[in-house]
Amino acid sequence: MGRKGQAGGAAGLVAIIALLIILYVMIIPEDVRTELINGTSSSTSSTASKTLSESVLVFAQPGTLDPITLKNREKVLDSFNLRADKGSVVLKSAETVHIENGWLRRNPYNLSFKVTDLANTDSYVLAFDVTNSYGRIIAVLNGNEIYNAQVPVGNAAPIAINKEDIREQNSLILSVSSPGLAFWRLNEYDLKNARVIADFVDVSKKEYRNFFIITATEKENFDKTKLNFVPDCLTKEAAPLKIWINDKQLNYQAIPDCGVLATIEFNPDLLKQGDNSITFKAEDGNYFIDRISIKADLKEMTYPFYYFELKAKDFAKVQNRTANVTLMLQFPDKDRKQGELNVNGHLSSIDVENSTFTKNLNLYAEEGQNYLQIKPKTIMNIVDLTVKLEK
Repeated sequence: MGRKGQAGGAAGLVAIIALLIILYVMIIPEDVRTELINGTSSSTSSTASKTLSESVLVFAQPGTLDPITLKNREKVLDSFNLRADKGSVVLKSAETVHIENGWLRRNPYNLSFKVTDLANTDSYVLAFDVTNSYGRIIAVLNGNEIYNAQVPVGNAAPIAINKEDIREQNSLILSVSSPGLAFWRLNEYDLKNARVIADFVDVSKKEYRNFFIITATEKENFDKTKLNFVPDCLTKEAAPLKIWINDKQLNYQAIPDCGVLATIEFNPDLLKQGDNSITFKAEDGNYFIDRISIKADLKEMTYPFYYFELKAKDFAKVQNRTANVTLMLQFPDKDRKQGELNVNGHLSSIDVENSTFTKNLNLYAEEGQNYLQIKPKTIMNIVDLTVKLEK
């Protein structure tokens, strides 16, 4: 019974305290009650909001403004040669080679060689001159016998090597046949200018890549784009020409008409703001690609408008010079920037060699709705554009 009485008394005390708190919250001022409930100062929040809305009338980040005054833009690129050079290459050579085989001694010769580009190397040949011969000369490539014959003194006929037998690392062993039961005889060969020769196609020049830059304004205003070039054929051999822009292949894969201007229209979406690449490739032939250009028709150029409002009381302060409407531009560099500023139809110039530009707009400001526009005369990279009402 004692414990139940204590529990009931505690519950009653809690109820009385809760009732007093509710009555206190109801009778205190509304702004204090809001602060207690939300845990923030309503007066501070209201002041900050009021300061922001009254001081900053416009804030924007325009980026790059490009003074496009023509109806088209053209990117002229460097001329270049496009060819696949083919020539002979010596993979391994030895000025003198002596090989012998007898009962008491055997002396083969290792003429091993390496091929760094299997795909573009072919027509392998083993060649040598013979100054002394007795027996049959034997050639073993990568464990497989590819030649076994008697060769007389003089210029030996070249020995063709099958391309399928070639690896990157190749073991070529030259030896001479055994004298058999004639133990007193020594079979031997003396070779001069022994060499492994192959034809190699240098593909490094059959592909060419060039780079060009597209500004943000160009990218936004390109309407139609086309590639122009003139291919001059320097040999009778010709192969289809393939072209990529930013690694996207154009709808063109043909043997070009030599000396005739080629024009290829392509989707402007293949181009991007910033660095772009164009790649030409031909598997065979020898071309001189000249007068290369990327030409684009432009949409009608427009520059953005920025709007702000001046209330009657703020406009009155501007008129009596107790407040100022100020434009501030922030640039990433100190290069010279030139442009035309239009505020409510009033034109003035921008000519600055600094990272900031500030201008008082009081003379151009109007009560109610206002606008401003910047038309560049040089490329202008604007990081921040701010219009403030400064009191």
